[in-house]
Amino acid sequence: MKRRLFLVLTSILLFILMFTALGFTKKKFNAKTYRFIRDVGTAELGLKGPKGLAVDSHGNIYVSDSWNNRILKLDSEGNLIAAYGREGTGDGELSGPTGLAVDAADNLYVSDNGNNRIQKFDSKGNYVAQWGSPGGGKGEFKGPTGLAVDSEGNVYVSDIGNHRIQVFAPEQ
Repeated sequence: MKRRLFLVLTSILLFILMFTALGFTKKKFNAKTYRFIRDVGTAELGLKGPKGLAVDSHGNIYVSDSWNNRILKLDSEGNLIAAYGREGTGDGELSGPTGLAVDAADNLYVSDNGNNRIQKFDSKGNYVAQWGSPGGGKGEFKGPTGLAVDSEGNVYVSDIGNHRIQVFAPEQ
């Protein structure tokens, strides 16, 4: 009985040592690589479901506040500059915004998830354009989420419900 207990405990100890030695333990925050600076968009902004982030060329921070159906524009210190959108289906209205991206001209692109479309706003928050509709065809979405804009102005959209990435070029 004692020998069996000894073998079990030895096996457990060896397993723990191997697990640790092979690097399977949870790594701690590497303070040499990144250091915490501050919280941005704390409770006073009333954030509910912040999902997307983007930063423009001036250091302003955009946050998609999904459950409040709005986009917040903050300065680099986290102070509110503007809030765009409200719940709805019209131009500039939103339903569960998620992904955000900023182009070289500081235009903001928003994945308007619940409305299955992408909306574009200028740097002052004015509605500029939109595209997309519900479905599975080209230019149609089932839950657009992530966004990116490349140096040519092409917009990349992760279309979660259709299991794909769609790419859109600006019209000339």
